[in-house]
Amino acid sequence: MPDYKLIEFCGGTQINDAVDELIEYNRRGEYAKGEFNGVMLYSDKVTHQNAWNTIVGMPKKKFDYSIEQEVKKKKIEEERFMKEKDSLIEYWKREGRRVLDYEYLNEWYKVVPARLNDLYRGMELECCLELVEMLNYDATFKEVNEVLNQQNHSGMSHRLVVAMVGTFCERGRDFYEYVYK
Repeated sequence: MPDYKLIEFCGGTQINDAVDELIEYNRRGEYAKGEFNGVMLYSDKVTHQNAWNTIVGMPKKKFDYSIEQEVKKKKIEEERFMKEKDSLIEYWKREGRRVLDYEYLNEWYKVVPARLNDLYRGMELECCLELVEMLNYDATFKEVNEVLNQQNHSGMSHRLVVAMVGTFCERGRDFYEYVYK
């Protein structure tokens, strides 16, 4: 087996650029290897096609097509969401009236449109109301925390929902303290 010179690809290097660099070593008659996303590529064996298949699991054309389809799907979802947004705002205001005490409604009405416009598209509204409803019906903090943990939050959405519960429920501030004690 040849003695390969180990090269390092810069952060942000694209697959094709890494392959081109290795091909240039091979063109000069030099043996080089470099790791790209956990896959070792060798100058005397690498091709664009086998690099894409090994690193991404599919040829570049198929990868590009899948990205194009995903972008189209996201655009359709975004357009659908924008068409439904007004009715979603009314829906979540109605749900707030059903669950929250009157004193919290004005603040809830301000929060609903903002939460629908964020990364989670209002998912945290449902989670918050589920927990507030439990607290309003005297569930224990332990029971409510168990439901919170079953809601599959990221760290960010977890903090957001707990903060919202703290804002929209008489027992919410104490629940916040319980969760982050």
